[in-house]
Amino acid sequence: MSYKWDVKSLANKILEAPWENREFYEEYLSQVYHYVSFSTRMLAAAAAVTESRGFYKRLVAHIREEEGHERLALNDLKKMEPAGEVRPELGITRALWEPQFYKVQRRPEALLGYVLALEMLAIEVFPPLLPRLQAAHGDACVSFVRVHAEEDPHHVTEALEQIEALGEIEKQQVWKNFEQTCVIMQHFVDDINAAAAARSAPRRVVNLHKKRAA
Repeated sequence: MSYKWDVKSLANKILEAPWENREFYEEYLSQVYHYVSFSTRMLAAAAAVTESRGFYKRLVAHIREEEGHERLALNDLKKMEPAGEVRPELGITRALWEPQFYKVQRRPEALLGYVLALEMLAIEVFPPLLPRLQAAHGDACVSFVRVHAEEDPHHVTEALEQIEALGEIEKQQVWKNFEQTCVIMQHFVDDINAAAAARSAPRRVVNLHKKRAA
């Protein structure tokens, strides 16, 4: 399918980011912590309104699998040398997860587009990224990437099977959400890079108490 080539292109762009830079990686883990904190909640929201028993069961199983994953990112931050801190949530991060709660109220199956996009990116990005992070930051602070590099391939297969079983209207909503999520993820990496660069830039200090010349 053509969408996979889009994901590969996006994955290559993501891999070009400065992952070895501490400021970038710390910002990335912070934003991951913010949006992953809502993963089980949006899955639960979809489970509450779906009329499909099969989809409901899969959502419940997925909640169990995703439970506590935000703590992986948080622990990675804490295990950096020196320990990192959770940074404020960026606007692009809210743009990633907030629309999902609107979508699931209209068509809960649309959430599959969000899930599929993130998990396809994980299997394209995380395996080649993991050794780079280990070399740059140490093995103790890469648990989020490691876990998702190993776990997500079967999630992709399951999501594709579920999508294939949907009606045409539901499929359209899924693929719209898939495209939307991929577009946001491109800007997500750009905004993380910009935020990290802003933190690294030297700040000009203005002395407001300097006496005026006579």
